[in-house]
Amino acid sequence: MLNQSFNVSDLLRLITFDDYKKYDGFGENRIKTIDTLTEISGKINSDNYIVSSINKILNDSNEIFSLSNVEDDFALRKINDSIKRFYKVKQADRNLIVNQIIILLQEAVPMSIIKLDSKKFYESIDRKWILNKLKDDALLSTRAINILEDFFELSEFSLFTGLPRGIGISATLSELYLRDFDRKVNRLDGVYYYARYVDDIILFTTKNPLEIIEEIKEKELLRTPLLFNDKKNKIF
Repeated sequence: MLNQSFNVSDLLRLITFDDYKKYDGFGENRIKTIDTLTEISGKINSDNYIVSSINKILNDSNEIFSLSNVEDDFALRKINDSIKRFYKVKQADRNLIVNQIIILLQEAVPMSIIKLDSKKFYESIDRKWILNKLKDDALLSTRAINILEDFFELSEFSLFTGLPRGIGISATLSELYLRDFDRKVNRLDGVYYYARYVDDIILFTTKNPLEIIEEIKEKELLRTPLLFNDKKNKIF
């Protein structure tokens, strides 16, 4: 069984290079780093711990969030790591997708290319559905789920039911949310290449592209409340 505890050794594995610049106490020496992580671990493991504070900025009409406290960052980072391991979640490689598309474009066969875009991607993902799935699957510890529930109950998220942009775990949870969509679209008759990077979707088809788009909509393959942004959808 995967270790889901918030102990020092597990948190140590999650340190990144940026942490040494972002947080005090990591950069002096290993002893100081261990002391800092011991303090962080103690806060997360305390009975009254909840994610308590978050920053928000506006960027191109999108709200971008970041965690204020180091213990909150590491708590969600550890939960994110557990979810990735349990569900084998891995974000697509953008460079690989580009290279694959270049190769496909060089093939001398009749094709149509469909590029789909979704409206307010992160904000439109149903976080309640995700939490219910995590509970039903019973892979994630009760402690981890409770922290996630408290996190999503923060007042900063009260105006939307989706996932907060800028928080690392949102990318992982969005992949989990769209996993079924990816599988079903990839299996549509006439679709011979499909790829998605976050909310950018591209597929190659030998059929009428309008029929493919209509089939996706009629079968409601995109889980609600996500919607396509028809103004940005393109056919080549």
